[in-house]
Amino acid sequence: MAKAFLAVRTFVKNCPVSIIENEDKVMVARLVDSELWYYGMYATWERAEEVAKELGNGVILEVEGKEI
Repeated sequence: MAKAFLAVRTFVKNCPVSIIENEDKVMVARLVDSELWYYGMYATWERAEEVAKELGNGVILEVEGKEI
């Protein structure tokens, strides 16, 4: 199966405004009852993957305007 990166818009609940000022580029959110809930921001995709896997219901999102 080929991997593809798509640009999409989504709503993440409980997301702090401070992520705009934060230098981290990758967000992890939890998928709960078909809704995304903010969990944390990370500097690298690899660290975000580790956290998402540990959570079991983690989803990795690149924050727009912050290039990886």
